[in-house]
Amino acid sequence: MTSRTATVLSSLAYLVVTFPLAILWHQVLFKVPYEEIGYIGREDPIFVFGFISIAMQGILLSLGYLVFAKSEHSIGRGIRYALAVGVFFWTSHVLTFAAKCDINSLELFFPLESIYL
Repeated sequence: MTSRTATVLSSLAYLVVTFPLAILWHQVLFKVPYEEIGYIGREDPIFVFGFISIAMQGILLSLGYLVFAKSEHSIGRGIRYALAVGVFFWTSHVLTFAAKCDINSLELFFPLESIYL
């Protein structure tokens, strides 16, 4: 498989898994708690922005893995990459959001978003 094919397939896999999960998590399973703590600020979310964001994330993560795993493709290297990216997402998403938005319950927000990520 060429690196281009792998990038396209992994980007699509990320999109197919993550976009429905994001909607299910934030708009169905935990909509009420998120509304109560002030996380969801729009009555009608703009889902196309979320779709574009997740599509771009998939492409960037796939390209990043090609660079990260240039010398070796292994389960261990994939796990290390996932952990590094996960910590990056957590700090840039969870901590940043909590710092700039008025969240009513950080005790609920931190675990909900951490488990989601």
